[in-house]
Amino acid sequence: MQRLDIDHGIFCLIDLLSPTECEALVARAEAMGFEAALINTRKGAQLDRSLRDNDRVILDDPAYANVL
Repeated sequence: MQRLDIDHGIFCLIDLLSPTECEALVARAEAMGFEAALINTRKGAQLDRSLRDNDRVILDDPAYANVL
């Protein structure tokens, strides 16, 4: 694994996962289903595509996190 620093606080981890591990993670995310990414406001979570125009999957898996 190699860390490539891009900017202050922004970096890329090269070869963190193998191609097979990447494919498995993508398949897992697609099986879970993506949803619109919300933003937090004073009124609670809101959908505002003018500020955040992406979908996401939230994977809460402590065992997988320990592997990483």
